[in-house]
Amino acid sequence: MIIKDNGMNSNTFDLLLGKGVYKINEESDSCQEDALKAIEAFTLLDDEEQEFLLDSSRVIIKKDGAYFYTVGYRPYMFDRMDKYSNHEVASKLRTKARYKLCCPESIKMALDRKRGNVRIGYIHYSEKKIIHAIYEDDEIVYDFTKNLVMMEQDYYSLTEFEELNVITSNELQSDFKYIESIGTIPLKIYLLYRDEIMKDLKKNNKVLKVNENGKKRSK
Repeated sequence: MIIKDNGMNSNTFDLLLGKGVYKINEESDSCQEDALKAIEAFTLLDDEEQEFLLDSSRVIIKKDGAYFYTVGYRPYMFDRMDKYSNHEVASKLRTKARYKLCCPESIKMALDRKRGNVRIGYIHYSEKKIIHAIYEDDEIVYDFTKNLVMMEQDYYSLTEFEELNVITSNELQSDFKYIESIGTIPLKIYLLYRDEIMKDLKKNNKVLKVNENGKKRSK
């Protein structure tokens, strides 16, 4: 099902506005940004609120277990990460506690799954370019701070993502053997400048001498 218009108005978004995330910008020409804000707010709602919104509006529809938000004639399909997470993580994903965790949570997903990539770059949001990290596996993006699962192509289009660096799960597994050495480096800096940082660290054999368990050898 494709909706020819996005059906957006102030009444439609009473629930989303109540979450303090979505703000309608009457002068905005960015349908993608409006869609992203609406989706982000939707993923904060509890199950009852989501069902009410799905039943009472055309903004977001549910079909075959997935959600769709349509911009013009283009539907953006997405899902919620909390549906596939344990109770503790799911509870965080449905609240604002999920914010400002893009770097550690993206790294954690890559390390736990032992596959995929962490991608860091700019997203366009509220007329700003914000540095943001996501986890990607098999062309599917997982954005922890938005409780969002989306195809890579759609996510890049919706957020206008400008990629700055990519770190594979294998590189993360190797690098984090030296966590005691790089632990003082902010994760955002590590993700942005991983190659340069690791090159410099490897110049210092004392820093990077580790045993098979990933622990520093004693001198």
